Amino acid sequence: MNVGVVNTGTIPATFRISVRGRSIEQGVAEDEVWIVPDIEHALGVALDETITIRVTPVAGTGVAFAAVVEGNGDSQFIAAVPAQQQ
Repeated sequence: MNVGVVNTGTIPATFRISVRGRSIEQGVAEDEVWIVPDIEHALGVALDETITIRVTPVAGTGVAFAAVVEGNGDSQFIAAVPAQQQ
């Protein structure tokens, strides 16, 4: 699974991708994208249908997405669902 974030702001932003207590952070220039090609390998966490991947803006604004490529070559684009902290 590939996970990415597009910086939609007018200034550089920083985003954090987290799964089960493990996370990575990256700065992203305005109108640029940050893609993590294999999130399982990058974080050292196996994913299944019960896992939630959290993409958090540390500073700035953006839109997150995921892309899945199946073994037969089919691909699926998954837009992130916005959530608000309680």
